[in-house]
Amino acid sequence: MVPLLTLLVEVTESRRLLGVVGAAQEVTQRALAEQALRNADALVRQQAADMERLERERQARLETERQLEQKTRDLAERNDELVRLAASLEEKVSARTHALQDALLRVQAATQAKSRFLAMISHEIRTPMHGVLGLSELLSKTPLDAEQGGYVANIQSTGHGLLAIINDILDFSKIEADRLELEAIAVAPRTLLADVAALLRAQAEAKGVLLDAHCEAHVPELIEADPTRLRQLWVNLIGNAVKFTEQGVVLATLEVARRTPEGVTLRGRVRDTGVGISKEALRRLFEPFSQADSSTSRRFGGSGLGLAICSLLVQKMGGVLSVESEEGVGSVFSFEVTVSTPQPRKVEPAPRPGLEGADVTALRVLLVDDNPVNRLLANGQLKALGIARARTASSGREALELVAREPFDVVLMDMQMPEMDGIEATRRLREIPLAAQPRVIAMTASAFEEDRLACIAAGMDGFLAKPVSLAALRDALRGAPTASGA
Repeated sequence: MVPLLTLLVEVTESRRLLGVVGAAQEVTQRALAEQALRNADALVRQQAADMERLERERQARLETERQLEQKTRDLAERNDELVRLAASLEEKVSARTHALQDALLRVQAATQAKSRFLAMISHEIRTPMHGVLGLSELLSKTPLDAEQGGYVANIQSTGHGLLAIINDILDFSKIEADRLELEAIAVAPRTLLADVAALLRAQAEAKGVLLDAHCEAHVPELIEADPTRLRQLWVNLIGNAVKFTEQGVVLATLEVARRTPEGVTLRGRVRDTGVGISKEALRRLFEPFSQADSSTSRRFGGSGLGLAICSLLVQKMGGVLSVESEEGVGSVFSFEVTVSTPQPRKVEPAPRPGLEGADVTALRVLLVDDNPVNRLLANGQLKALGIARARTASSGREALELVAREPFDVVLMDMQMPEMDGIEATRRLREIPLAAQPRVIAMTASAFEEDRLACIAAGMDGFLAKPVSLAALRDALRGAPTASGA
């Protein structure tokens, strides 16, 4: 093919080449057409590729939409399942809550029934124990030969043993039910420990056992604690040590373990050279009604509640009771309690009932009790104390009639009586316009703290839980001023 530029040049030299020029033009047009066709093919191919791409994208979008729809359906199904599960769980939780509420109500009902039973059984046991111990005490003051005196002493000893068991059961029940409230008053720990040691020393010496108590010099003179429960802890631990020691020594010590911002941590120890405790028995030693072995209870007696009570008391005080022991060598019981120390101040000695010289013989006493044995005992106790002016009433109503007719300095009031109990009788007595109201002292076999509080709330001035000894009655009467001011 002749290049187009050459042909164009030759056109200027010869007219015969004009046809050639025309042919070149046709070639050019064909080339352009071919180029257009190629461009069209390319465009078609591009459009086809674009259509294919768009189709792929459409299919991908459709697949995505399908997957989204599937996931939406799955989520809806899961949501429905979760709703059903939530409803089921709510139903189960509601049922469980109702079951727990029912169980709680049953436990509360059982606890109340237990409390009512303990209150009833305590009252019913204390009433005859009051007669046994009180009348045996009066009997011991009458002329008896040696054999009779021994019998009476044994009656009193076994009666006090039974009373101690009753008190332990009641204490354990109150602590276990978290009904025991600790006081926080100023206590002299040295004096308290010395008093307990003096109380138990005669028992130790009777066995040939040396009992000693020692307080470290840094122990504070005063601490904030519950003196009754702290004394009970020492009595149980030292008394237990004396009980299980045939020979040797029982040593009680009190020291400062550490000082804290809250106060001072005291460590108490009771060490003995007694029979000791096996490793197996140590694991259950602080469980209620548990003793080292069955022969222990036969040999030494006891309910197995003393150490359980001690452990619970120490826990209530925020500490822990522990023990180390070796059979045939002895035992060491230790406890730590953190107590606060009151600000230094002069402590006036509290007046103690029973001071020498206090005269009760001039008191005019009214005894109110529906039990004839209790009236017999109380009359005998009042006579033993030299009180000649004593009257008796068998009900609260009868007592109110007597109080309205004649003056009395002291009314010894039972709580549980027919017709009108001691609480109601006291309330009504306080409403009578008398020249001088008598001092009312509850003398009852209802020995719980709530019983004492109920008596005080009704207007009583004192509380004696049966059995009542001569000494306890004398102390209560010595704290009672007579209506005449004597």
